[in-house]
Parts: sequence; C-alpha cells; structure tokens
Amino acid sequence: MLLVLVFYPPFFRGMYFEKEMFPTIALTSAVFIIWAIFKIVQKEPIISTSLDYAALSLVGAYIISSFFAVNIRASIGEVLRYFDYLFIYFIVSRTVRDNKKIFILLNVLVLSSFVVAVVGLGSSVNLIHYNGSWVGGRINSTFQYPNTTASFLMAFFLVNLALISYTDNKYLKAIYGVTAYTQFYAYVFTLSRGAWLMLPFLGIILMFLMPRGKRIEPFMYFVGVLIASALPIVKFNSAVASGVVLNLIKWYLIGVFASLIVTYAISFFVSVVNKINVKVGIAIAAVIGIFVLVAGYIVFTTQVPLTLKHDVEESDSIKSVTRFVSAEPDRVYVLKYDVVAKNPSNKDWAYGIIINSRNENDQPTKIAEFYDKDNFIGEKTIEFSTLKDTKRLAITFVNNFRNTSVTITKAQIYPKNAPYEVQNIMLKYKYLPEDIASRVQDIDLTSRSSSQRMQFYKDGFKIFKDYPIFGAGGGAWASLYFKYQSYLYWTTQTHNYFMQVLLDTGIIGAIAIMFLLLSLFRGMYRVYKGYLEEKDRILISAVITAIVSLYAHAAMDFDLSLSAVSIALWALIGVINSLDILKVKVKTKKFT
Repeated sequence: MLLVLVFYPPFFRGMYFEKEMFPTIALTSAVFIIWAIFKIVQKEPIISTSLDYAALSLVGAYIISSFFAVNIRASIGEVLRYFDYLFIYFIVSRTVRDNKKIFILLNVLVLSSFVVAVVGLGSSVNLIHYNGSWVGGRINSTFQYPNTTASFLMAFFLVNLALISYTDNKYLKAIYGVTAYTQFYAYVFTLSRGAWLMLPFLGIILMFLMPRGKRIEPFMYFVGVLIASALPIVKFNSAVASGVVLNLIKWYLIGVFASLIVTYAISFFVSVVNKINVKVGIAIAAVIGIFVLVAGYIVFTTQVPLTLKHDVEESDSIKSVTRFVSAEPDRVYVLKYDVVAKNPSNKDWAYGIIINSRNENDQPTKIAEFYDKDNFIGEKTIEFSTLKDTKRLAITFVNNFRNTSVTITKAQIYPKNAPYEVQNIMLKYKYLPEDIASRVQDIDLTSRSSSQRMQFYKDGFKIFKDYPIFGAGGGAWASLYFKYQSYLYWTTQTHNYFMQVLLDTGIIGAIAIMFLLLSLFRGMYRVYKGYLEEKDRILISAVITAIVSLYAHAAMDFDLSLSAVSIALWALIGVINSLDILKVKVKTKKFT
C-alpha cells in the first residue's frame, strides 16, 4: 500500500489542489493508524530518533501557527498536508529496511517520474489529453507547472543513473537507459533554466557520493543519454509543429532504440574495463569528458545567419527572435548588422527591429524601433540611447508579411563613443532548437523571472516583520502579499520553500526546519559513513542526491507546495532514517 501512496500522487495535478489531496490524506491516515496499532501491539517504538522529533517539530510549528492564522481554512489544510508527509515518513522509516525494499521504492518513484515524462511528451502532440500538460511550448505534464515537472524529473533522473550502476543485469541496465532517456527528453522541454543550471552540479554530487570504482559510471550513462536524445531533441519542435502524432512517436522510438543500444554498449564497456584496469577506464572516461566539453562548446557557440520569412502562400503573422545583451544606463549605443531584405510585393515592411530596455525588475520599456521596407543587401546601423535604469537590452528581430523575408548574417552592438567595447549578438544557434536557445540566452540574474523572485523575497520579509514569532499560518503569502507587494504582480506562492515556512510559522517554524535539516544532514552523514558495501553506497548516494536536488530547487520555486513532490521527498527522508536506525541497532548488538 505504501508503494501505491508514493506512486500515484503526481498524476492528480501534483496534489496541489484540495480536491485531490484530501482523499489521499484520508487514505494515508488510515494506513498509518493501522500500521501504528500494529507497532504498538508489538511494543515497538514509533518515535526514537532526532530526525523523528525534528519532523514532529515542523508539524507542531504548523499546528501552533494555525492559532494565529490570517486564513484559518488554508492553515488547517496545510496542517493536514504535513500530517500526510509525517505519516509517509514514519511508515517508510520503519518498513523500508533493506536494500531490496529501498531498491523497490526507488524504482516505484522512477517509474512515477517516467509516466510524468510520457504524459508531458504525449500531450505536446495531443496524443495524451491532460489539461495544462502542454502550455506555451513547454512541458508542464501532470504537475501543470514546468519548473516543478523539471525538478521532479531531474531528481529521479539522477536516481535512475545510479540504478543503472546498481544492477548487474545488462538487459535491466538497458531498460533503465530508456527510462532515463525519456525523463531527460521531457526535462529538456520543460525549458526550466534553473533546473538546467542545477543538473551538472547535482550530477557531480552523485558521482562524488558513489563508491570507488563506480563514480565515473553515472557520467558515462549520462553521456549515453545525451547521445540517444540528441536527434529527438533537435527534431522535437518540427514534430510538434507538424501536428502529426506519428512524427513525434517516430523520433521518440528512434531515441528509445538508440538508448537501448548505447546503454547496453556502455555497460559492456564498463564491465570489461573494470576487469582489466580501472585506471584505463578513468582515462577513457576523461577523454570522453573532454569530448563532451568540446561538443558542448561547439553547440553553444556555433551560429548561422538568422532568417525570418513568409512564403507567398503564408498568411501574415508575427515571426520573431529576441536576443539579450548587457548595456550600461544613460548611454548612446549603435546596433550594426549585415542584412539581406526582400519585399517583392511591396508590403509595409520587410522586417523590423525593436529594442527594449530592461530595468532591475526586468520590466521592458521600448527605446527604439526600426522598420525597413526596401529590398536591400548590405550593412545598416541603428543609433539609440539607453535609459537611466537600463540593466540590459532585449533586441527583437521581426518579420510579419506574406512574401517577405530577412536574413541577418552578423549583428554587433557597441557604445557610440567606445566602438572597441563591441558585443557580438548570437543570432541563431546552429545545433539548438530556438525555444531552447531563447531560454539559454535569457539565463541571467536580471531576467524577469529572477528579479521577480528577488522582489517576492523582499516583500516576504515585510510580512515576516509583522508576524515574526508564530507566523501567519498556512497560506500566509497568498492571503497577505497584495498588502505588502512593492508593485502589482500576481502569484499565490513565494517561489521559495524556506521563505514559505518562515511566513507560515515564523521563528518557531524556522527553528523547526533548521532542526530538521541538521538532523537530516547528520543522518545522511552517519548512513553514508556507516554503510561501506558497494551496493549500499550506490542506493544511499541515489537517495541523498535526490533529497539535495528536491530541496535545492525548492529554494527557488514552489515545488514542495505540490504535495506529490513533498510526499516523494519525505519518503526519501524516511529511507535515511530507516538506515540510520538499522545501523544503530547493528552497532548496539555488536557492543552487547
């Protein structure tokens, strides 16, 4: 029953809404009560570790804050959610007690994330109908929010890589390769920049935690996933744009076939090298790593001319590409570019260039606009001035009318009085789909997403100052942020789990979450140092990496407000506690 409770939550809108969550709370509570009675009858303690008390303290903080809540209904709902997480944690802590059970639990969570990935990919071409699963060219899947989907897929993609190393069965390794490829394929098209940036660092953590002789394997299998998914990723947009379901299925299956072969080949290679000389394997892996870095450099630096056009048969429509460049405030700049413009039908214009200034909150202000009607081949310049609050520029190239086209082969921007401070504008990436390229271009701490989050946190501290000790109860941010916001924006979440706990429960909640994290870190350290067998270490590495991944991403988004993610997280925390309890018991027996 436990496996069911951790498997299905993502499929019901991530358990974000009460309609789906409350029946799950009732079911989990019933299972917990039966389990607790059984434990009491057997005279086994339910609460025994510091992590147990830390988990209870966080729930207690939410209970106390509910007496001071500004929204009683939301506060009680949050208390009930935390009881659900607590019950999952306790059941896992006392039932998942050996490698086999941990392996099964991790497989169930990986399978759950695999289904999330399949739903997201299938919904992009209406093969699978799930409301909100595909919106604005991004995979939201069953969570109906792309960043949370990315966080969930990323965490269990890393677990999947560890499981490939864990099993000795080469055929099972190949199957894991397929699930990893599917997870990664969907993860990429969530277009979540934060998750993209975090994956390499989390991968390094996994490699560091893996036992000696196995540390390089997650990287090798990740390279295999990159190889298998390269062509499907490149072809994804055209397959979706075609509206033909079979086009996406074709490219997905090509990736499946490639992942089966590549994963099997890598597993065979690893086994052979390990039998011969581990140092040789490390050397080969280093060469592959250098190759991947070089390939990555080529992918992210190779550009081709940007072409925007409408054929004679096409209706008028906006086709545009936006690129971001840094700029200083209150300065005159020159945009210089080489262009081929065609307007044989004498439309209003062949192309346009719109330049927007972005301030520290990433709010746009148009500062220049240029439209060219003439057929033209050659170099052109646009002179404009930035504003006093300019932090960066958004330069948009536009084509709109039927039977017109523009090709820009080179574009540069520089201050008029300092032409040597030139910046080359990356017009079009040769090897990256445009939706991925545009998100890569917009990775910046001054981007709208990043700057808005900073403002949320500033406004959150204003709320905290008025409700410092006990907080304002569950749902504090959604109930109060309009009163404290610095400018008009709409968001029901703080986009930071730790800020959310602080606002909900105040200082007592902050102490509770610190107690929880310190106890968890202590438990992870004890477990990692206490289990030296290779198989144990692999599973422990997977669990620790997934916990770090989920908490790290939750520090910049509201992933844990979707209870499906929290349930998975607390199940993983339960695994750490279970292993810690077991290790203490073993040591006690040895001592006695």
